[in-house]
Amino acid sequence: MATFELFRYQLLPASQEHQQDLFGESLTLDQIKEKKNEIFWGLLQEGALFNSEKLLQKTLFSDGYWFSIKLAPKRKTVINKPDFRSESVENWPHITVFINNDPTVQIIGVSRNQRAFKDSISVVRTLEKRISRPLRDRGLTVQFQSIYEQTEFWQLMERQRGRVERVRFEMISPNMANISGVLKVDLRRLNQESNSQKTSLELEAVAGSSLQIDQSDGLISSCVDYSANGGGDIKVKIKGFKKTIRTSTSVRTIEADEIIFEDANCESLDLLLKGVLK
Repeated sequence: MATFELFRYQLLPASQEHQQDLFGESLTLDQIKEKKNEIFWGLLQEGALFNSEKLLQKTLFSDGYWFSIKLAPKRKTVINKPDFRSESVENWPHITVFINNDPTVQIIGVSRNQRAFKDSISVVRTLEKRISRPLRDRGLTVQFQSIYEQTEFWQLMERQRGRVERVRFEMISPNMANISGVLKVDLRRLNQESNSQKTSLELEAVAGSSLQIDQSDGLISSCVDYSANGGGDIKVKIKGFKKTIRTSTSVRTIEADEIIFEDANCESLDLLLKGVLK
């Protein structure tokens, strides 16, 4: 069994201009929004997003909304020989990455293997770096964010009650109604009117005091729910701590046998994500 860390991606127009010329084709803003997942999917199919001399990519399958690959970075490992000598040899430890490109899902999962990559977020950032430019050429941007449990934030607020100096919500402008419906802040309108990709909402107590953050507050709770579902990050400053605490570091995980990604059984994969999408 492998442990997969889960991230959400959102696809947004790079510009709010009503007409854009893309590769000789003139598309309206609404058409770009309509085709965003189709464009993203097409780039995934090109098959060379990761391949290089030091990083190998193997596509496992591409079916329906599902896309799955293995990644193997070039590493060195030391082996001990029978004559008591040591020898450095090439090693290619691998991980599995899956993507569900359903417009109501848009989730990427990365299996853990520290022999291959230090952490999953570095894999996601590599994908973001490789795919951002061709997406922008097609009139789109992509934002990746970890999915985490809302309870992490509320438990932190309870443990540090009377010591919370600042809470900062850094939220991605939404394009997924199923996760943004909870929001009491109209980020979509802000995006349309200013072309903002992210919006920050910061709460800060006066010097010598602390914030009173309560789960019954509808506005704050909506920001927490949206952020935890892959819509953003929350940074918390606690009195006496030099560094801010980021709730997005506690990434939600699922356990799965990697072989199901080789069998291309979409029904099994849909069941795998069912609990996450509740």
